[in-house]
Amino acid sequence: MKKLGFLLLFLTVGCAGHYNVPMVDVTATPPDIVQKIPLNVAILITDQMENYTFTGQANESSIYGTYTFPFGQMIKKNIFNILSPAFNKAVLVKGKPYPQDIDVIIVPKVEKFQHGYDHAGAFAQRTWAVAKISIKLAVYDMKGMPVWEGIISSPKVEKIYSMNDFLEATGGVAAESVVAALQEAAKVITSSREIHTFVSTKGVSETIASKPSGKELPIIKSDVDKPFFGATDKILGDNDMAVVIGVEKYQDLPASDYSSTLKHGFPTR
Repeated sequence: MKKLGFLLLFLTVGCAGHYNVPMVDVTATPPDIVQKIPLNVAILITDQMENYTFTGQANESSIYGTYTFPFGQMIKKNIFNILSPAFNKAVLVKGKPYPQDIDVIIVPKVEKFQHGYDHAGAFAQRTWAVAKISIKLAVYDMKGMPVWEGIISSPKVEKIYSMNDFLEATGGVAAESVVAALQEAAKVITSSREIHTFVSTKGVSETIASKPSGKELPIIKSDVDKPFFGATDKILGDNDMAVVIGVEKYQDLPASDYSSTLKHGFPTR
C-alpha cells in the first residue's frame, strides 16, 4: 500500500519535471539579543545576489524532478529584519558608495541546500516537505579586510502538504529554513570573539584617525639635547672613567659611519 501511495503521488505531480518554487511569506522574527553590537553595518545584496536562484533535485526518496528556488529574494526579504536588531544601525545596500558612517559590511551567500519529501501512511496520506540550508556570512571592514565569517546551518524544517499545494509547501519550508539559518547567524555573530575584538580596537583606531592631520606631534626633549657643560669645559678628571658606546648601524636611522672612532681623544686606562 505504501508503494502504491508513492506511485500515485509520482503520477500526480508529473514525471521528472521542472518546478519553479514560489516565494512564500513566512514570519521572520529576530532572536532575542542580550546586547547590541555598537557597529553600523551595511548588508550587501547586489543585483546578482538578489536574482540568485538555486536549482537542484530533491533527495532520492522524493518526488522526482528539478526545482529552482529564488533564494536571493528570500534572503533579501528576511535578512534585514533578522540581523538589524543585533547592531547599532543596519542598512541594505547594493554596492558602493556605502554610507559614510558604516563600520562593516555583511555579505551573505548560499553555501548548501537540501530538500525532499517524506511520506507516511497508505496512499501517502501524510506527506511532508523537508528542507535544510547552510548560509555563509562574511563580515568585512571598510578596507575590505575580513573581520569574521561563518557557515550557519538551519535545522531540518518540515511541513505537511497536500497534492494541491506541494509547491507552496516546498517554498514555505525553503523560506523557513532561510529564516532559521539567519536567526542562528544573528546569535553567533553577537557572541563572536572576533567581532567584539574588532569593536574594542575600533575605538582606538578612530581616536588616532580623528587627530587633525596638520597638528604636529609634541617634541620630546631630554638632557642629552642640551649638555650642561661648555665646549671648553673639562668634565673628566684624572681619576674619572668614561664608557663610550659607538653604534654605527641602526634599524630605522641612517648609519653613523664613524661611531667606532669616538674612543679616540680619551686616554686609555
